[in-house]
Amino acid sequence: MQNIGAFFAKYSHIAPPEKIIKEALIEVIQEILHTSLSGDDVTIQNGKVFLNVSSSFKNELYFNKKKCIELVNQKLGGKERIKVLM
Repeated sequence: MQNIGAFFAKYSHIAPPEKIIKEALIEVIQEILHTSLSGDDVTIQNGKVFLNVSSSFKNELYFNKKKCIELVNQKLGGKERIKVLM
């Protein structure tokens, strides 16, 4: 008899919906930068995240980009869900 992990292994490549990725990203940005961000400011296309925010916010985010990407991917199960943060 197979264990349950082998049964669910075929579903491990399925990515979470875009809404969940946005929520995790917003939560991480609020945690790191202590500022609010709405879901309308975030667009995700092919693993790339585009933010419609001010240039000063983007500059601040640039210094914490690697940490944000790592934390979001960690929150979403450890797999690389976000590759680029723009």
